[in-house]
Amino acid sequence: MAQSTSRFRLPKTASEEEICCLRAVPKSTKYKNKWSAKILEEWQRERTVKVPVLDVTGIFKDYDVAKVQSLADVSLINEYAD
Repeated sequence: MAQSTSRFRLPKTASEEEICCLRAVPKSTKYKNKWSAKILEEWQRERTVKVPVLDVTGIFKDYDVAKVQSLADVSLINEYAD
């Protein structure tokens, strides 16, 4: 034990800590995270609020929708009337 060695290493400087943190995440992960964030931002920008369109199809395709009785008139119908 002729040499006096410290039990602990010398502390890192702030710049050394920053470099260690930057190197902790692989380059491929950084690239993929950047790519996925870009795709998400593009999707959010392009996304439009879609309003449902009432498209009459099937058996009522050729039926004139203007002939359909409104619901207000239906409420006046007597359930016991023939």
